[in-house]
Amino acid sequence: MTSQDFQSAITLFWDRREARTPDLKGSYLTIMTGLMESQRPGLVAVFLDEVVEDPRVEVKCHDWNSIIYAFCNAGRLEDSKRTFRRMAFLQFEPNDQTYLSLINGYVTADKYFGALMLWNEVKQKFSPDIEKDLHALLVDESADGSWIFFPFGSPVELLNSMAKKAR
Repeated sequence: MTSQDFQSAITLFWDRREARTPDLKGSYLTIMTGLMESQRPGLVAVFLDEVVEDPRVEVKCHDWNSIIYAFCNAGRLEDSKRTFRRMAFLQFEPNDQTYLSLINGYVTADKYFGALMLWNEVKQKFSPDIEKDLHALLVDESADGSWIFFPFGSPVELLNSMAKKAR
């Protein structure tokens, strides 16, 4: 999405919103998709914050997850944590994907203690199946060549080992 395309889309969205158009879902999704594809999580967060209370726009947990994921991928862990807090404040229930994105952000930033703390929260909230997803995520992270991976019994053991290697 070029800058001009974005400006046109957002202007059209605001015009339709002011005109009280009953259905804004299509425009909302187009803008969200364009901003995410342009790797502009900051603008997505601002846009989402503007429309979150509009009943004509259907904001769901996956919208927040997309922002958190994009911030984590961009190395903006503080922004992802701020988005997570905002999500919870607005009473959107974080799901397993929310936590996996945040844990990935912590691991990518070499903040293993934060990942461990978050993992403890995850274990209390979700089924044991999430452990497999986290283990796969950590294995992928460790496979980048920065250190040698060997089999671990649990994600906590893997995180502990990663933290020791980082010291």
